[in-house]
Order: sequence, then structure tokens, then C-alpha cells
Amino acid sequence: MLCKTAKSSFGQRLKEAREAKGLTKEKFGKLVKIHYSQIGRYERNEASPSADALRKMANALDVSTDYLMNGYYR
Repeated sequence: MLCKTAKSSFGQRLKEAREAKGLTKEKFGKLVKIHYSQIGRYERNEASPSADALRKMANALDVSTDYLMNGYYR
């Protein structure tokens, strides 16, 4: 997983991880049972996910929740 900068935002990391898996917002949303428009809000940093949503997204993308939130790998 590539993170372009250490200062990237949650939304940027989420989008990069999703795209690295070859998933559209629609396909990713179906996979994690979150509407694709909400995924878009997360990626634009207009909303923050619940702990449960964060866990589902991290698991589906094979990254840690800490990576998505803070940019740190396990």
C-alpha cells in the first residue's frame, strides 16, 4: 500500500487503498455494506466513519484501522 505523503488525510488514504484493490466506490460500498455516496463523503473528508464502519473498511482493504486513521502501518 502506498501512501503518497505522511500528511495525507484519512480520505486520501481510504481512496488510495480502495483504488489499489481495484474497487469502485459502488463495489466497495456493497462489500462493506455502506452506501457509495457515504464512501465518497469519507474520501472527501466530509464525514468520519463509526468505529464499526472503519473496521469493516480496513478489513476489506487489508489495512489496519490505525493506517486509515493515522497513516501508520501495523
